[in-house]
Amino acid sequence: MTKCLSIAKQINLTAKANCEGALLTLLQNMVSLSLKEVGCIRYELYQINDRLASFFLLEIWENSDALDAHKRSAHFIDFVSQMPNLVEDKSSIALNAF
Repeated sequence: MTKCLSIAKQINLTAKANCEGALLTLLQNMVSLSLKEVGCIRYELYQINDRLASFFLLEIWENSDALDAHKRSAHFIDFVSQMPNLVEDKSSIALNAF
């Protein structure tokens, strides 16, 4: 069996009505700051073409320590605190990255 070399996640977010722009700005800031973190391999933001309130993040981390540090970062904590005002729905998918 091939060993998984990193931790990958897809985070799906749907903005509340009339909050698409504010959520996009917040997510763009998350991407910019997360890419500077130690252990961040990839952190990408996508918006669904025909559903402009729908976004997803693809994030890949070297290991669980890097992901845990990310979850303790100031920008992550700020994002989580703002989510209830901007996000209607959130889900995540754990992925294997090879």
